[in-house]
Amino acid sequence: MRKGRRLAIDVGSARIGLAICDPDGILAFPLSAVARQDQVNESINEILSAIEDYSLLEVLVGDPVSLSGNETAST
Repeated sequence: MRKGRRLAIDVGSARIGLAICDPDGILAFPLSAVARQDQVNESINEILSAIEDYSLLEVLVGDPVSLSGNETAST
């Protein structure tokens, strides 16, 4: 695996969770939670401002499905 920080985005109905790993890509820890806004651009701008200080190798976005594997409203 290539070394470098990765950002994980977990999209929820009320908040968008952000987690980041260490530079070796071994340990992950919570970065912040962004409240979902009415306009998608507002949420994206908040995410961008929260991560602009990090040099990222990749950004991973979770697929919000239910425990049964079916799509949800967030999907």
